[in-house]
Amino acid sequence: MLNYNIYLQNILNAINKIERDCKNKEILNDENIWDMTLMRLQVIGENSIMLPKEIKQKHKEIKWRNIRNLRNIISHKYDIIDKDLIWKFIEKKMPELKEAIKQIKQDLEKNDK
Repeated sequence: MLNYNIYLQNILNAINKIERDCKNKEILNDENIWDMTLMRLQVIGENSIMLPKEIKQKHKEIKWRNIRNLRNIISHKYDIIDKDLIWKFIEKKMPELKEAIKQIKQDLEKNDK
């Protein structure tokens, strides 16, 4: 299997930046923070699309389709994005995604040795 570490690292970098900048839901009312957050969520979606189905099948705890769908909504329906939905993802789903991505990275690194 090719080394997909760059995509995983891009996802982790975007998550870390969102965590750093979005400490509470009200911060999303800042237009610059809102735009940055949505761009970072797009980065997460784009990079998750690049991962092969073997990884996705092995890690079914991640809702890959939901991540892709969120990316599509942000990209194509920017004007109708619900801040409550975005905050819910940041608060509830992103920590789980972060841990799963870290685990995938560790698994791939073990296999590369």
